[in-house]
Amino acid sequence: MLSPATPKPASWVVPTVAWVVLFLLGLAIHRDYGITWDEEIQQQYGEGLIRYYASLGQDESLFGIRNMRHYGGLFELFAALAARLTPDSVYETRHLVNAAVGALAVVGACRVGMRIGGIACGALAAALLGLTPLFFGHLFNNPKDMPFAAAVALSLAAFLGGWDELPRLSRRRVLLAGGAAGMALAIRPAALPVLAVFWASLLGCWLLARRGSGSANVLRPLGLSTLKLAALAWVLMLLFWPWGLLHPFGASVDAFPLATGINRRGQVLFDGQVVTSRDLPWSYVPVWLLASLPEFLMVCLVAGAVFAIARRRDSDDASWKLAWLGATVLLPIAAAIVLKPSLYDGVRHFVFVLPSLAVLAAVGALAVVRSSLALPLRLSFAALVAGLAAITVSDMLRLHPYQSIYFNRVVAGGVAGAAERFETDYWCSSYKEAAEWLVERYGFGLERKVRVASLFVPLGVNYHLLKTPEGRARFLPVSLEDNPHVLIATTRWSAFSKYPGRILYKVERDGAALSYVIELKPPQPFFAKRPKPGDPRIAGPPLTPPGGRP
Repeated sequence: MLSPATPKPASWVVPTVAWVVLFLLGLAIHRDYGITWDEEIQQQYGEGLIRYYASLGQDESLFGIRNMRHYGGLFELFAALAARLTPDSVYETRHLVNAAVGALAVVGACRVGMRIGGIACGALAAALLGLTPLFFGHLFNNPKDMPFAAAVALSLAAFLGGWDELPRLSRRRVLLAGGAAGMALAIRPAALPVLAVFWASLLGCWLLARRGSGSANVLRPLGLSTLKLAALAWVLMLLFWPWGLLHPFGASVDAFPLATGINRRGQVLFDGQVVTSRDLPWSYVPVWLLASLPEFLMVCLVAGAVFAIARRRDSDDASWKLAWLGATVLLPIAAAIVLKPSLYDGVRHFVFVLPSLAVLAAVGALAVVRSSLALPLRLSFAALVAGLAAITVSDMLRLHPYQSIYFNRVVAGGVAGAAERFETDYWCSSYKEAAEWLVERYGFGLERKVRVASLFVPLGVNYHLLKTPEGRARFLPVSLEDNPHVLIATTRWSAFSKYPGRILYKVERDGAALSYVIELKPPQPFFAKRPKPGDPRIAGPPLTPPGGRP
């Protein structure tokens, strides 16, 4: 049985504790994560936002930063301001801020769970979400999708909080719901249709729950409440979206085609086939989710589906709330199947559905545990979920810091089985480990600096290569055209295979290669002149590379 309850102020303790636990964990490990594909341009946009607001709109240089004018600046402004406080570790600071903001998704999931099934449901939803590798792996260095997922989760909690107030929302509820929706739009303005559908579907479920019980004459107050909420969200979006401030209506129209990737064509590895991002099969999102969700979550979701079928004739509020929550997962997936937007990088664009999935899974798990089934069956179910969760935690520890490449065993055959069929480190975040290996193990006793090039994400190498005096003394980042000695190359698109040479190091997890350090040609050998004592180039561990060719 569900135990629906409207949380009291004291019930904020549970989601707050969940956030604190996740943040403290992030504080301990955020430096382990590498710079991803988008972070350099995102940091540039954040600096541009600071200049724009500091000049009261006179400095419009941010509008020339690629296509970033179509994105809201709420998170990037905050992240860039925080990074200025620690100029020697800009990206490590960004990763901590990313984790602090992204962890708010567990707060949203917890609040939604509490409103549907009580405190136990909320706490379990937060735990299930935090243990989901697809969520945790994007928590630190995904500056686009993770902050947006957190804002959507808070929006869902705020929307659902208005259920008992409808058809006329209180001023406080308008501020909460409109503010949360405004934050989501201030990160990704093109998500306006998504949030509008979520709110409309909530109203639809609320009306269906009240059929034949005096639900007439509610359209006017529902419309007024919606207008107030939408107006607040719109204003907040524009306040943190400079391009939207200049073009309050046209900017949103321009942003939506960009978000759906109408003009984008790129190669995507999906289920063993290389296809273009505009010609993906309808099964792309469902298969990716089935392959990358952990088994414990799927078991709980199946239990929840069985529970929902058993309650299909019930018409209480809790059942309709669950129906709405299911819609927040199924509608975006259905839209992807029907509209066929340009998708790439796995399903990172769908991270925002994970909080809803975690709540649905928590409801399913508790339904079994609280059911009238025989005690041995309930205990066996709980043991199964706990055991599968323990296996997932073990996988996450072994994959660290690349939890985003996780694949389950049941559908995908684990990381090793899926690596040849799906994208793994599409972020190139493994470049950090490759660069650090070079600093620790290579380039000692040379007369000149080792020239190092990298593919696609040079900042991911250069930042870590030159971070220490030892690295700056021995290495010189160059382009591929500048006759490099060493190349750091990703396995994405099999890019590494185009550059034959001696493999010095391979970044891998669970049998899946993520990137290679390739010696294209040996650098100049030992010093022609006797080096000065203490020169950081002349001492180091013996080089024992695996050898071979890619």
